[in-house]
Amino acid sequence: MVSSREVAIIDVGIGNIGSVFNAIYALGYDPEVIQDPDLLSEFDRVILPGVGNFGAAIGKMESRGFIESIREFSLSGRPVLGVCLGMQLLLGKSEESPAVQGLGLIPGEVRSFDCDSDYPVPHMGWNDIAFAQQEHPIFEDVQDHRDFYFVHSYYACVDDRFVLASAFYPNSFAAVIANDNVIGMQFHPEKSQVNGLKLLENFMSL
Repeated sequence: MVSSREVAIIDVGIGNIGSVFNAIYALGYDPEVIQDPDLLSEFDRVILPGVGNFGAAIGKMESRGFIESIREFSLSGRPVLGVCLGMQLLLGKSEESPAVQGLGLIPGEVRSFDCDSDYPVPHMGWNDIAFAQQEHPIFEDVQDHRDFYFVHSYYACVDDRFVLASAFYPNSFAAVIANDNVIGMQFHPEKSQVNGLKLLENFMSL
């Protein structure tokens, strides 16, 4: 295996490809948007953005051959980052699409918010996150309880050992999760100004 390219951004038509690309590029890196799963082995790390429906996203990834290639990439130990829906796709299943199997890279499932009029769905806007494992390198030079930009109607339900940071809406939920080299962020770091860019920079340093 030869890995010589910095970061691949997977494009299967489900995500904020442009904003993620621009954020990584602004940090001084040379990201590449790919639609061919056979190219993944050439990269040092991969980002999976996503917005929309869990089942539809998995369907598009499966039709283009990305399911197994992402799983194989994660087994190599190289960093994987899922953003927003991309984070949810890292889990095994979702209440949004009960019959569909996710990537299964982080044990857990995606559940819908049980909110009332005081907490409308989707959860949209700025919300602060609380570190659960502040020593993780993804948080280097990022202070606890800083605001990040969220847009989502579902959240990841995982064991506490996989939770790096949480947010509140209207109960505590996982905002950043990880299983070894696989990391998920429920918010949009590319839209979260200085602190979000720092998280992406830290990911590029893993």
